[in-house]
Amino acid sequence: MAAGRNTSECFFPVIAYQLASADRPIIRQAIEEKIKDDPAIPKKNMKLQLEKLIVEPLQLLDLATLPLIIVIDGLDECQGETTQKEIVQHLGSVSRYPNLPVKFILMSRPEPWIRYEFDSPLLLPHTRRMFLKQTSKTNEDVRTFLRSGFLDICSAPDHQQTMANIPKPWPSPSVVEEFVNRASGQFIYASTVLKFI
Repeated sequence: MAAGRNTSECFFPVIAYQLASADRPIIRQAIEEKIKDDPAIPKKNMKLQLEKLIVEPLQLLDLATLPLIIVIDGLDECQGETTQKEIVQHLGSVSRYPNLPVKFILMSRPEPWIRYEFDSPLLLPHTRRMFLKQTSKTNEDVRTFLRSGFLDICSAPDHQQTMANIPKPWPSPSVVEEFVNRASGQFIYASTVLKFI
């Protein structure tokens, strides 16, 4: 999830903005009307934002229309467990509108509190889980990626003075293994670690 978009206040307004930017004038007009009627909607609670900025505009679409697919990547990167659980609960509430032409694809690390929400009676009948495979091959690829990235950091001219007194190998093999395990076969985690360092 992009920086600045990982807060509960921004979550549904960002999706509404993306919908308004799509080539569906009826949705854009409906969202514009909602904001014109109540300019404070982007500052209100997530439930109201979802209803006014996403559900109500999408109800204007012809039911014969192919469903819109809204992809939410990095749910686990939203600020805090409570926010993540609330987002899943609010998106689950959309199942009350069986004719709403929208499908959500949520991608996330399988954090326990997120899995718990998906196991709720409200969501379980309306969801399907897909787990990305984590194999020794993907772990080895992530390990190679991390080692190469750390070597680049260590040997970069602008880091030579800082790294001069750091014990080698840097980081230690146990630290690299910890990052590999946390990555769960996902390069986005490894890439984020390297960018942060």
